[in-house]
Amino acid sequence: MILKKLDNNNFSDFINSKENVLVEFYTDWCKYCQIVDTFITKENNKTIKLGRVNIDQNLELAWKHQIDKVPTFLLFNSGNILKKKLVISEKEFEYLINE
Repeated sequence: MILKKLDNNNFSDFINSKENVLVEFYTDWCKYCQIVDTFITKENNKTIKLGRVNIDQNLELAWKHQIDKVPTFLLFNSGNILKKKLVISEKEFEYLINE
């Protein structure tokens, strides 16, 4: 899986891809975010591009997308939100990217 750090400068370009892209909104201090980090980069997750937004450093993006819990994932295609889901387990993550 390709991981890209996102901020206000590159977020729009990333989500406006013609293919599905996944964006994780997270914080460094969140225990669930740390758990999610252990499985989002596994080899079997190569099918989708993943961007990560640290909401402590990019609060404006979190507000714009109504992120009130972390880790929240948004699935985009051509700038449109296809799905929004709070994910705290590997099973939930696999379901999100394979549904």
